[in-house]
Amino acid sequence: MRIAIDGTLLHGEYTGVQHSISRLVGTMVRRCPGHEFVLYAGRGFEDESLRADNLTIRRTLFKARFRTARILWQQLRLKDLLWRDNVDVLHSPAYVMPLLSLKPVVLTVHDMIAFSHPRLCRRGNVSHLRRMAPPSVARAARVIVPSNATAAQLLRLTGVDPAKIRVIPFGVGEEFRAHIPRERLEECRRHYGLPEKFFLHVGVLEPKKNVEGIVRAFFAAKMDAKIPHKLVIVGRKGWGYRNLFRLIRDLGAAGEVMLTGYVPDGLLPYLYRLAAAMIFPSFVEGFGFPVAEAMASGVPVVISRDPALVELAAGGAIEVDAADSAGLRAAIERLAGDGELCGRMGDEGIARARDLSWERTADETLKVYEEAYTEGRGR
Repeated sequence: MRIAIDGTLLHGEYTGVQHSISRLVGTMVRRCPGHEFVLYAGRGFEDESLRADNLTIRRTLFKARFRTARILWQQLRLKDLLWRDNVDVLHSPAYVMPLLSLKPVVLTVHDMIAFSHPRLCRRGNVSHLRRMAPPSVARAARVIVPSNATAAQLLRLTGVDPAKIRVIPFGVGEEFRAHIPRERLEECRRHYGLPEKFFLHVGVLEPKKNVEGIVRAFFAAKMDAKIPHKLVIVGRKGWGYRNLFRLIRDLGAAGEVMLTGYVPDGLLPYLYRLAAAMIFPSFVEGFGFPVAEAMASGVPVVISRDPALVELAAGGAIEVDAADSAGLRAAIERLAGDGELCGRMGDEGIARARDLSWERTADETLKVYEEAYTEGRGR
């Protein structure tokens, strides 16, 4: 097969959706040398991890950060490029596909947050996805989702034919499982000025991540239980981040809460290994990469009772209600004082994360491409 992938979201500092696209493409081209791949990307796109003899990169005339140009290109230009490049199947890996495509399309829907929790999303994203996602889901040959929780929401909110849905969890990079020498961990600690003991949160600073709730619960634990830990928050600024900064200032918590900004993928495993625990009580998720990465690293995890996170952790994390500040504080205090519990949870997380690999994700995704291609030929 000749498989095309819309990679026009790949630019800047990768977060969840971009990370999933890059890892999937990189793994697939290595594991499937008998197939040819075409990646459509923005002008100036470079990614050293995406170089292979069976991968051709086609760059657009615009830079990928220009959202309006990207949307217009997807709907008006991409369908014609598929014919020019003699493509058999297109993978649209981020919610929306070219609606007039005559080639079979596999669509990935990462979550339904724009439909179920619109107040936790940018208004422009909500408007675009509510207008374009339902017809994309209806026209796609197959729809991939990363969790059963997302599949259930997709069925409830769009009425899609359940026979088209395939649940394929994302993977975890081997760098999160690999041994890291102590001296390199300490180099990372010095580089970022990390404290000796700290709780960690990883994610874009935006409302759905409930980072303000983490800060409130942590600061309460710090004041009431006098835990020696600090809180390290890793991630780039998203929309609404100023409210977080204001909260830290108003609490007088600047000396206890450290904001690193974006951390490159190559250094992220080091921060997990140095952390006492990972705190991730999101209001809603479709998968939850930081939870999977922390478990693979052997780090205890606290999550919210969001269905996707509960499914991902599979009993290997402490669960609290996202809005329960007292419950989250109690979980933080418990992990701060119970080394035996932390060790047991770390082992359980490692065992759970063994089921999550990009090789498995790539193999199962290729089967979906083959389904779509065979069905398209039959028509």
